[in-house]
Amino acid sequence: MTDIKIEVLAEFLDVDSSDIENYSKDEYQYNNDYFFVLKPRERFDKCREYIADIILNDGWVFNLNISDYLIKNNNYTDTILNINTNGLSYYRQNDILKIMETGIKKGAFDIDKIVFTLRDRKEIGNLLATYDGEENSVSRDGITYYIYQI
Repeated sequence: MTDIKIEVLAEFLDVDSSDIENYSKDEYQYNNDYFFVLKPRERFDKCREYIADIILNDGWVFNLNISDYLIKNNNYTDTILNINTNGLSYYRQNDILKIMETGIKKGAFDIDKIVFTLRDRKEIGNLLATYDGEENSVSRDGITYYIYQI
């Protein structure tokens, strides 16, 4: 029996499903291209995981231009909202990231709100589709599957 996500990706790419491999959980390979294929809840969870990871571990938050999503409706972080880190030293950027990290650990940043904001602005593709920033979808049996090239 073929994995439904392989069938969905094959439909999207207009290729034979036998040409697609399940590379890892929710990640599929066609030729040398890789894709996430996610159901709605998996999409939400992947966004949460990715946002927490980039903030707490990699510090890519400013490069992804999502810092404004992190700030809305949070008390002590309002001053970060309009900081542009492009001209700041590495150490100053790290100070800002430490403030954000503390905010997440203490629950000051609502990652769920960030994900909903990205969804409402139709910007989840910018976060998950690292290849082209595009969010694509295919519906099958009443379920929408979201496809991101990575």
